Amino acid sequence: MAIYPSIEKLLYYGREHLMLDDLDYIYVRNLILDALKLNEYVQYEIDTESIDILTCPDEVLVPIVDYAVSQKITTEQDRDAFGDMIMNLITKRPSEVTDFFLMNHRKYQIKAFEWLYDYSFKSDYIKGRYVLQNKHWEAKATKGKIEININSQVSENDTKKSKYPECGLCKENEGFIGARILRTIPVTLSDEEWFWQYSPQNYFYQSGALISAEHHPMHLNAAALHKMLEFCDFAPSFFVGYNTLSNPSHEHFIGGAKVLPMFKAPVEKTYKCAPTPYIEISGLDWYGNVLSFSYTNKEHLSNFVIDVINKWLGYNEGKLNAIDNGVAVVARRSQDQKYTLDVIFRNRNTISKEGTNVVGEHFGLLEACGFFVLPSRLKGQMEKIEKYLTKESRFNSGKVDEALTNIVPTVEKLIKETGSKVTLAEANLNFRDEIGRICEGIIQSSRVFAKDEDFQKFLDTLDIK
Repeated sequence: MAIYPSIEKLLYYGREHLMLDDLDYIYVRNLILDALKLNEYVQYEIDTESIDILTCPDEVLVPIVDYAVSQKITTEQDRDAFGDMIMNLITKRPSEVTDFFLMNHRKYQIKAFEWLYDYSFKSDYIKGRYVLQNKHWEAKATKGKIEININSQVSENDTKKSKYPECGLCKENEGFIGARILRTIPVTLSDEEWFWQYSPQNYFYQSGALISAEHHPMHLNAAALHKMLEFCDFAPSFFVGYNTLSNPSHEHFIGGAKVLPMFKAPVEKTYKCAPTPYIEISGLDWYGNVLSFSYTNKEHLSNFVIDVINKWLGYNEGKLNAIDNGVAVVARRSQDQKYTLDVIFRNRNTISKEGTNVVGEHFGLLEACGFFVLPSRLKGQMEKIEKYLTKESRFNSGKVDEALTNIVPTVEKLIKETGSKVTLAEANLNFRDEIGRICEGIIQSSRVFAKDEDFQKFLDTLDIK
């Protein structure tokens, strides 16, 4: 039967790429046979060289899933879920992954995370076939290159309906339906149990979340800032951050090994606080009002910065209402290895709604730092708009494609600006430029203080000059 060589290839892939132990080989093979409703097996010789160079399991997994669909063992709609179930059989158990990670982490912190990230691709937890469908580019911008990611797995209508686990971030998701091949790494922060997991959407290099092992609401205080900085010791190449305006029901921080656009922003001005002259304070040349605080002591830095944040959260002045104030805060290690907390001062009423029909309404931590994660529908919309711009299709505002009903003004604007027929490459650039313009307009509007003197008026309340 043609399926047997495919099973042999998958098992070999598990041994070479996922550390499947030889002692488990027959046991796992029988589990796969059972999943495929087979009660016999014929061994085949296989080409191992092509499998040795694989970075994700598509080549060996797809034939297995195709067979299951053809035999009505699963359905076309449940392909990914069935594939996850099969991959879970050849993937190391959570305890084994953790043991291997921590063994490496003791000597090589960065390499341990790189190994886990690579393993996440090879186990199909991060699905390379979807990652390849993402669109990513640097937009033309005035204060630095805003990055835009149209993510093929990000939907605007994702809702969790089950009561177990309580939410999509809970530790109980590990091994549950939809996360069978999720593997997390435990981390102790201030004597509390936390864990790190990579994001299956793979927004950027090693993107993921640092999550409390207990399901409880987020609360930003000095202890939370201290835990963020502690994690920077555990993962020195990572940043982690939190946006207070998002108000999650499960305490967590997002992060990864990415240098976000804001991190590259030059220092515009330096400040000092008389009572704490040892803490370095820098104002960044960025779209929003940002202060960067650096020091060698985590506790002192956390206590100082939370005072700044709390003062802002209670600040009323002119049209500013404290109830609408918030911050996006990021913890990272600076180039001189000092602990750094970046604070972006925010107010929900200053964020422009222009263009939200195009890019969606979410404006969180990543977007405030210049990295826009946009919904998957934009990819399809882009392809349709490109046909209008190249004149492959004719645009009729009275009979608009259903997929474009919410962005008709954008379509009309692009058609008007491009005028005559353009090439596909030019149409693609025009669309990207328009998305970049909209994103830049949104992030520019998030600046709370248009005038430096108004920002300084607030800083005076903290004796920061």
